[in-house]
Amino acid sequence: NSGGKFGIRKAAVLGWYDAEKIASHYWNTKSTSDPNDRDHDGWLNGHVEKWAEAIRKADREFDFAAYDLNHNKVLSADELGILIVIPQKGPFGTNRGVAGREFPKKEPLIVDGVRIGSIAEVYTGLPPNLGVSAHELAHLFLGAPDMYMSGPWPFAARDYSIMDHTYTTAHFDPFIKLKLGWLNHTVVTNSGSFSLKDVETQREALILFDPVRGPKEYFILENRWRGSSYDAGVATAGHGIPTNGLAIWHIVEAPELLKTIKPPMKGDGEWEVGEWGRRGVRLIRANGGQPTSDALALFNKPGEKISGNTHPAHLRWIDNSPSRFSVELLSQPGATLHLKIVVSDQ
Repeated sequence: NSGGKFGIRKAAVLGWYDAEKIASHYWNTKSTSDPNDRDHDGWLNGHVEKWAEAIRKADREFDFAAYDLNHNKVLSADELGILIVIPQKGPFGTNRGVAGREFPKKEPLIVDGVRIGSIAEVYTGLPPNLGVSAHELAHLFLGAPDMYMSGPWPFAARDYSIMDHTYTTAHFDPFIKLKLGWLNHTVVTNSGSFSLKDVETQREALILFDPVRGPKEYFILENRWRGSSYDAGVATAGHGIPTNGLAIWHIVEAPELLKTIKPPMKGDGEWEVGEWGRRGVRLIRANGGQPTSDALALFNKPGEKISGNTHPAHLRWIDNSPSRFSVELLSQPGATLHLKIVVSDQ
């Protein structure tokens, strides 16, 4: 994904460690059902207890303090990332803060004199799933947002970002790569013909930018070409993306505009404004998102056009006004796509 700009160095692989209690204890002990610690073990939540137990077992053979590089007695994820791995038939993952004790008062988890902050946890799945580890470590190391929805959403990233469809093998969406400095991007403000190499190996992207609109909204174009990349899937560990072609993303950054976007959520709730990934990273699906089929999401037919006035897909701003951009696909999907982009004076 980064083209060598970011890497993870293995500090250690430790365990397996046997749990002190049966599985049902960790799953069924909750602060809502045991607010006063009836069993007097100092824990209100079985999962918080489980994480502390695993880290303390690891501490018997690992020096956590050696990774406190700035000597502030706190381990941050850019110093040491902790991934707790648990066998289970179905994959699942979380990022959470840890504690050393919860009752009668919450205490920090301290090992070797340093405080542990947040950890990532994955249940492996059977066969082991790669996507869940990539997704959770992206939270931990990169601050990447969750993007999955609880209902139909015509702008969902789904298979085209590992931060949406967690349990597959897929690249990040281009917005995350852009903010991390991983994209070789070209800003387009004038009409012209463009060649766009695949994002998986060449990390190229085009940004349709309207100076009048400014940086609060823009469009990102990327060439998704599976080839032999992570996007092609990895055996039984993840299926990758379903097709090749031009992916067009509408990006909304301005907080005042994010407030107007309400993606679906279960029940009567709604996502917080801080859920900028779900609100502001919007895949403009070639079929308009009806149905939300990932196989129909990309532009992959020569002659296909999209502009502010096309249907079912269009390049409109979040206030529904048409943008000045028109994009025409000139070539078949491949390692390089050829595009014609027209920027009107309107």
